[in-house]
Amino acid sequence: MTRPNDILLTEIKGWTLEHIRKLARIWIVTAGHVLDVGATPEGVRSLAEHLGIAEKEARRLIAATKARIAAESDALERPKNPALPND
Repeated sequence: MTRPNDILLTEIKGWTLEHIRKLARIWIVTAGHVLDVGATPEGVRSLAEHLGIAEKEARRLIAATKARIAAESDALERPKNPALPND
């Protein structure tokens, strides 16, 4: 099962290479790290400051990160039906 700390930021749509490099300098490199930091208003503010972006944009990146984790979880939990092609 894929866990949030197994998903690198490079695998999440919306994260630019510049964002990823800035966060890597402070050891934030996975979806789990972002969710930990972004769990509080102060964390969102800190994330925005490190990235040099508005808090609204930081919340959008956190939402994209949550969506990627949810999509991964859904894919793992969905049972395969051998009777259907490409399932």
